[in-house]
Amino acid sequence: MIDDWLYHHQIVHAYERKVHIEEPLWCDFWIPAGQVYIEYWGLEGNPEYAARKQSKLALYKAADLKLIEVDDRHLNDLDDYLSRMLIRHGVAVP
Repeated sequence: MIDDWLYHHQIVHAYERKVHIEEPLWCDFWIPAGQVYIEYWGLEGNPEYAARKQSKLALYKAADLKLIEVDDRHLNDLDDYLSRMLIRHGVAVP
């Protein structure tokens, strides 16, 4: 859904891209226009996934990277949520 939304809004993006920091980290989406990363947290309630989520969040924070977090509650209003978040990070949304 996120990929489709970005495509239909003509926002150049990469899917599952390596984040260029010392630690191994792959993002769900990368928006080069604003140097913004998007992570979709889709397996809430899974303890192993929760631990990996916290680890990834710590890496984003330590590297001072721009991150938009998306979870299931945002999928129902993706147009409003992603538009606001991208604009907040300096990405034009047509």
